[in-house]
Amino acid sequence: MKLKNRSPANFVGRTIIYRHQAWKIESVLGDTIHLSKPGLDHKGRLQLHQFADCRLFPTCGEVFIQYRRLVRALGRVCKLSESEAVGAVRGMITTGSYYMDSEAIALLGGSANAMSLAWRGRHKRGR
Repeated sequence: MKLKNRSPANFVGRTIIYRHQAWKIESVLGDTIHLSKPGLDHKGRLQLHQFADCRLFPTCGEVFIQYRRLVRALGRVCKLSESEAVGAVRGMITTGSYYMDSEAIALLGGSANAMSLAWRGRHKRGR
């Protein structure tokens, strides 16, 4: 999810994606954003003007709110549970089209194939 004209101070403690890498925002001091790698000892810094190039690593709740109809379609057409459908959409946003979180998504060929099936099957409900 793209960050547009938002203050980085509101996202302290959240994970962002910058240049295809996940970083956790530790603190914001002036025009410098201090970052750390989740699970590693790497530290980093961003300038305030670079924050516009970042994307927010979405939580499951945010994915469900923003893509509610897609989650329902994945559940109805592809027979995925709600958590699997949210995981497929979240994986597609953060990782890419070949994201295979669960066995059900892997059997469908990845998150992109699951979404393609849900998109094609959206009108076949009444048949």
